[in-house]
Amino acid sequence: MAKAERVEFAVVGAGLLGLAAARALHQRGHEVVVFEQATVGHRRGGSHGASRIFRYGYSDPMYVRMALLARDLWHDVEVETG
Repeated sequence: MAKAERVEFAVVGAGLLGLAAARALHQRGHEVVVFEQATVGHRRGGSHGASRIFRYGYSDPMYVRMALLARDLWHDVEVETG
């Protein structure tokens, strides 16, 4: 058995929200470990296949603004990860 390691934050679930939380914590200088039960690219994820769409057609202008901001943030992640 591996030696136990202590970190500041443990995030359970490497889905969209879990990874976003882990990334934000890491960017603020915190030690983070992420736990996930599934493998990368599994078919039961909420962002799999046709659900990977970026929507701008909301009736509420606030959601449109948030989607536009998110688009820029996703671009930042793409640049960071290559």
